[in-house]
Amino acid sequence: MNGVKVRWGAIVAGFGLAVSGCVGQPIGKAPTTPRGPKGGPATVGVILPLSGDKAMVGRRSLDGIECAAGKRAPCAARANITIVTRDSAGSPVKATEAVDALVQQEHVAAIIGPIDSPSAKPAAERAEQLSVPFISLSPGASIARIGPHTYRVGINPAKLVHAIARYAVKERGFTRFAILHPESHYGTANRDLFRNAITSLGGQIVVERPYKANIGQIVAARDRLSQMPRPPKTEVAVEVTSTEGQPSIEEPPPLPKLAALDGVDAVFIPDSPRSVASLLKAYGPKVLGGATILGVNSLNDPAILAGGQAVEGALFADGFFRDSAQVDTQQFVSTFAQAFNHDPTRLEAEGYDALQFVAEGVRKGGSTPEALQRALQRTKKLHGVTGTMRFTSEGDVDKEVFILTIAGGRIQEVGRRSADLRAEYETGEPKFRASSAPLDAERYGGKNAPTPGQDWDKYAE
Repeated sequence: MNGVKVRWGAIVAGFGLAVSGCVGQPIGKAPTTPRGPKGGPATVGVILPLSGDKAMVGRRSLDGIECAAGKRAPCAARANITIVTRDSAGSPVKATEAVDALVQQEHVAAIIGPIDSPSAKPAAERAEQLSVPFISLSPGASIARIGPHTYRVGINPAKLVHAIARYAVKERGFTRFAILHPESHYGTANRDLFRNAITSLGGQIVVERPYKANIGQIVAARDRLSQMPRPPKTEVAVEVTSTEGQPSIEEPPPLPKLAALDGVDAVFIPDSPRSVASLLKAYGPKVLGGATILGVNSLNDPAILAGGQAVEGALFADGFFRDSAQVDTQQFVSTFAQAFNHDPTRLEAEGYDALQFVAEGVRKGGSTPEALQRALQRTKKLHGVTGTMRFTSEGDVDKEVFILTIAGGRIQEVGRRSADLRAEYETGEPKFRASSAPLDAERYGGKNAPTPGQDWDKYAE
């Protein structure tokens, strides 16, 4: 149509879906037994990095997809779907080759794509050329604009930053803000996102102050050395003619100096949970005053609680909260934990919702790429375990996000808010590549996981 991208979802108004597999009951109603598989059979391709540096990310996403496909009890499939998995190994070339193999050899009805943007973009472009629905897990905001067959369910970090900024301004009434950020790509990218969000909302950034990215390591070293036993003082003077063979006492590294932040309502600190906890404990109210701490979704981690009283009242947003009061989320967490012997994170939850999006189309008769595309274009809304998702005319997601706080030594849900894509579109796309949520070393383990103070850039999208 003269190059104009058309989505029937933008035309059909008021169309809603309640999607469930392991879960999916309307909020506030008692859980009921999930409906059995309906529709299909259909084959869905899955392309994820299952080896290499991003293997941990890929495997967590795959666990969520397999739960939605009912591959492990007590997870239950909502539609008669067979999944065929290909390893992209984090390579754009391998991801593109996997698209060809899945379409030409496996005759898939749809593909759920890589989570890393460098691989997701060329894979989506190839799927678009082949007219096969492609559901991206990547946080990259531009993925869905590739073509009418491309959709995105992964939450973009910019939406999370904008959501917490909007909550701080519109619902808490804050007007004056400070930004403390590590001198890293992750820190500066989120600094720019927050600055843009606050400015667009009418707030004021009073001060921006960088600090060394290894602040967590410095504080940990100081704590460790302060606990080491010191040699007892001797009352008899002994003349020492040589220091050879004498034990040396290591001096703790000095803390970077930070000037006090005066006259601000809130301080935005985009860093890892351990670094934020360490920074707050080390500097405390002398630097931060009584300002409320704002953060990114990395703070949705038990490691932040090491900050004790200093982190009480902190606010941040995430695309998933496993302790949510939402019935859908509760059921998913319980069922997933029984099936996989560990709690799900946002990665598993988004993988789960991605297949549920496809499953609803299969239930409506979408067993071929053409039929499934028609069904997906009619999907206006999806009630998933990561919140309610509304799809734009371009197939992008405006996702409900979880607003979280720390109260009584626990991470708790304040409520859910729309990420509101329109606000960012009105102010323009960020000129830099925003990082995706960092992965915590203790949670994910393994040699590729970051450690406190380490630069998180390798886990960027």
